[in-house]
Amino acid sequence: MQYQIGELKSYRLYYEKMVVPRMAKWTGRITPIDDVTESPVLSAIVNHGRWMVKCPSCAGAEVLYLERLQFMCLSCFNAEAQYKFLQVKLPKSWQKIEKILGKRPIQNRNYEGETLKQLLAENIQEGVK
Repeated sequence: MQYQIGELKSYRLYYEKMVVPRMAKWTGRITPIDDVTESPVLSAIVNHGRWMVKCPSCAGAEVLYLERLQFMCLSCFNAEAQYKFLQVKLPKSWQKIEKILGKRPIQNRNYEGETLKQLLAENIQEGVK
């Protein structure tokens, strides 16, 4: 069955229904959910209102579950990191970022490291209140 991210309400379900089957099919291995490297630590972004992580090795990107700050690319399976999960960090002000972005139309709810001041200035520039 093909799952939509919204149907997988927890990271555990995402791991079991998306990561495990794809990784087994494409690599012949399954990385345990707790097999996480210490580095690199990746930064989270927001794309169209979703917290996501970009793969440092390929063009992949995956939705981030805030309950478990780790990343497995479903394109390359973190091959350069020996197929281990990578750690992810959220910005310290992630809740404020969400509040600022939440006033925008969904297609404009994007964040890639801007300061809060920059995000607020973008809102003002676009007439978002």
